[in-house]
Amino acid sequence: MVREFEQKRGDREVDNLFRVIENITEIKDTEIERCKQVGDQALNKANIDLAQALDICSCFGGLEETYKQDATIEDTRHKRKIVWDAFMDGVTAKYSEINSSFEVKEEELRKLYDDFEKKLLV
Repeated sequence: MVREFEQKRGDREVDNLFRVIENITEIKDTEIERCKQVGDQALNKANIDLAQALDICSCFGGLEETYKQDATIEDTRHKRKIVWDAFMDGVTAKYSEINSSFEVKEEELRKLYDDFEKKLLV
């Protein structure tokens, strides 16, 4: 049985092992170095991009602190709101005045036409 197993299989396992060792050696010699180079390039680019992003973020942080400390922005915003509210109140008052004036004129015209109609019938 052992002899039959050795004859059928022969040196296939040994040949397969040698091929695997050759493949591993080839990968170790060429592919690992290539992977390192590609990784280094990608990581360097990512590092540069991250440094730029951090610079931008720090600029925004500085601007935010500047505007938070500046109370005049809130004051001017409040003043603009007061002016806007006054403007809207004025518009509403003018609108109401125009509406009442229109109603008065409408009533006057109605009376005028009623008088004309009465005069025409007489």
